[in-house]
Amino acid sequence: MQNNNVLSVFSDSHKNLWLGLDQGIDFIAYSSAIKHIFPDMQNEGAGYSSVIYKDRLYIATTNGLYYTPLYKQEDLSFVKGNFRLVENTKGQVWNLSEVNGKLLAGHHEGFFEVRGDKAIHIDNTSGFWTFLPFGSTQPSSMMVAGTYNGIRFYQYKNGRFSKQHIDADFESARFVTVSNDDIWVSHPYKGVYRIRLQDHSNPLVEQYGEKHGLGLTTNGNYLFKIKNRLVVATENGLYEYDEQSDRFEPSAYFRSIFGNTIIRYMKEDPSGNIWFVFDKNLGVVDYSGHKPTMIYISELNRKLVSGFEQVYPVDDHNIFIGSEKGYFHINYAQYKRNHPVLQVQLRKAVASGTTDSLLFNGYFGNVNETQEQPVKSVVPYQRNSLHFEFSSPLYEQQSNIEYSCFLKGYDNKWSEWNNKTERDYLFLPPGNYRFCIRSRNNLGSESQVYAYSVSILPPWYLAWWAYGLYACLLLYGLYRVYRWQEQRFLRQQQRYEERQKQLRSLHQLELEKNEKEIVKLRNEKLEAEIQHKNKEMASAAMHLVKKGELITRVKDELLHLAKITEDERSLDALKKLIKTLGEDDKMDEDWEHFTIHFDKTHNDFFVALKATHPNLTPNELKLCAYLRMNLSTKEMAQLMNISVRGVEISRYRLRKKLQVLPETNLFTYLLDFSR
Repeated sequence: MQNNNVLSVFSDSHKNLWLGLDQGIDFIAYSSAIKHIFPDMQNEGAGYSSVIYKDRLYIATTNGLYYTPLYKQEDLSFVKGNFRLVENTKGQVWNLSEVNGKLLAGHHEGFFEVRGDKAIHIDNTSGFWTFLPFGSTQPSSMMVAGTYNGIRFYQYKNGRFSKQHIDADFESARFVTVSNDDIWVSHPYKGVYRIRLQDHSNPLVEQYGEKHGLGLTTNGNYLFKIKNRLVVATENGLYEYDEQSDRFEPSAYFRSIFGNTIIRYMKEDPSGNIWFVFDKNLGVVDYSGHKPTMIYISELNRKLVSGFEQVYPVDDHNIFIGSEKGYFHINYAQYKRNHPVLQVQLRKAVASGTTDSLLFNGYFGNVNETQEQPVKSVVPYQRNSLHFEFSSPLYEQQSNIEYSCFLKGYDNKWSEWNNKTERDYLFLPPGNYRFCIRSRNNLGSESQVYAYSVSILPPWYLAWWAYGLYACLLLYGLYRVYRWQEQRFLRQQQRYEERQKQLRSLHQLELEKNEKEIVKLRNEKLEAEIQHKNKEMASAAMHLVKKGELITRVKDELLHLAKITEDERSLDALKKLIKTLGEDDKMDEDWEHFTIHFDKTHNDFFVALKATHPNLTPNELKLCAYLRMNLSTKEMAQLMNISVRGVEISRYRLRKKLQVLPETNLFTYLLDFSR
C-alpha cells in the first residue's frame, strides 16, 4: 500500500477491497485467483524453481533456498508461517528436483541434497542446472545432471548419489530431457545435442542442426518433453523428433495450436494442460473442453524472469510461477471460474476543432441513475474531431481486458482487440454517428455493447439556406449560360453568313476566272485555228503562185512551139491550148477572193488596215497579210515572187508607213491591230 494509515474500507460487489488512505486510494483484488509470494521480504529476489517436498514448500531464489511448512488446504496460497532460509544454500539456487525420493538443489556453487532445513554439499566441481533419473525403473540406478559444462552421471546406491567417471563436457546443459535411454540437451544459442551411452560408458555426443531438419538458424532452441513427445521450440516454430527418420520435423499438432508464436518455455501439468511462455508473457493451453483453448494470464505479463522461466504445476488449484520478484501462485480452477459480468462504460467524450467542447464526462444525470443517453449530442462542424475515453469497472482484471470500437456511419468494421482505452476520430464529415464499444477478458467473455450517439452539423455552406442560395446561383448561372450560348449562336450564325458570302464571292470569282480561262482557251483555240487557216491560205497562195508560174511557163513554151510550127493543124491546136491557159490567168481575182476570206478569218483585217493606213499599196497589204499569218521571209519571197532581200526592204518600208518603232515587232503590232 502507499502507506499504512487506513481511514476507511469498502468491499465492492466482486469482494475486492477499497482502502481510503490519508493521501490517496488503494485497491486490493482480495478475491483474485493470483497471489504474490515473497520468500524474502527484505531482498525480494527473483524466483527460479519451486517444489513441494514432505509438506514443505521450497522456493529457489537468487538469495538462496527458502522453505515454509504447508497445511492441508486446497489453496496453498493461504499457508501460515514465515519462509526460512535453508542452511548452506545462500546464493544463487537454479533448480529443485526430486529424484528417487531425494530433494536435490542445483546451486551456483555445486550440487546439494536438501534434508529438512539443511542442505548437504555433494559435488562442488561446477554449477548445476537440473537433475533427471536415467532409467524407467524406480528408483533409478543412475541420475543425469545438467551442469555449466555439460552432462554428469551419478550412481544411486544405498540411498546415496556418487559421481561416475563418465562425463560429457561440451556446452552448458540447462535444458535436459531423457527419452528412450538417450539424453537430449539444448543450448539456446548453440543448438541441440544427443548423448548416447555405449555400455554405460564413453558417451557419444552428436549435434543436431540443419541436416536433421532444424532449419538454418541455431538461435532460440529450447528442448521439452510434452505429451510424451520430444519437442524443440525454435525461432522457426515447433519441431518434433521422429525416431524412424532420425530427424526433427515441423510439428503439425503443436503448430495448429500455437501457430507462428515463438515459444520459450513449455510445461505440462497433471491435467494435461500446457503452460507456455512467449515474449515474457504467460499462457496456458487448456484441454478441459472439447478442443484446446488458449488462455493468456495477462496479469503476469512482463513479470517473469526472462530466459529462466519456471512453472511448477501441483494441481488445478496450485500453480507456482517464478517471477522477477518472488513467486506467484495461481488457483487455476478459481481463475477459470471467475466469470464476473463484463461491463464497459464511456468515461469521456470530447468534440475538438479550433476549440474543444466536453460532450460527456461520466454521467448523464446523477450517479445512481440509469446511464442511458437522453438525447443525441449535437456539435457544430468546427468541432468535427471526436475523442472518446472508456473503461471497464472490473478493476481486478484490468490487465486482462481488451476493447474494440466501431463508429457507425464511418467505420466499416469493428476495430482489432487491444488494451487502449481511448479512441480518436479526426475531421469527420457532417452526419449522424453512433460510437459503440465492447470489451472482453482473457477467458473470451465479452460485454454488452455500449453506444453513444452524436450528430455533427453541416458547415454553413451546407445548410438549407445555403442550398437555396446555390439553387438561385445555379439558375442565374444557367440563365447566363443560356444568354451566352444564344449570343454565341448569333455570332456563329453571323460568321456563317459572312463566310457563305465570302464563299459565294470566291465562287463568283472562281467562275469568272474559269470563264476567263475558257475564253482564253477559246481564244487560243481560235488563234490556233487562225494559225492553221493562215498556213492553209499560205499553202493555197503558194499553190496559186506555183500554178501561175507553171501555167506561164507552159504558155511560153506553147507560144515558142507555135512560132516554130508550120503545120496548120498543130498550130491551131496550140493556139487553142494557149487560149485555154489564158482563161486561168486570173490572179487578181484569186487575190480578191483571198482578201475576202482573210478578212472573215481575222475580223476585217484589211478593212481596218485600209481605214487606218489608206496609203498602203496592194503589195504592202499582201505583205501585211503574210506577216499576220506569221510566215517566214523565204515563204513570203516565194509568194510575192521576189527575192529575200526584196522582202526585207519591203518590211522596212512598211514599218515606216505604219510608223512602228524599231523595238516593236511587226507581227506583234499586226496581231494587236487585228485584235
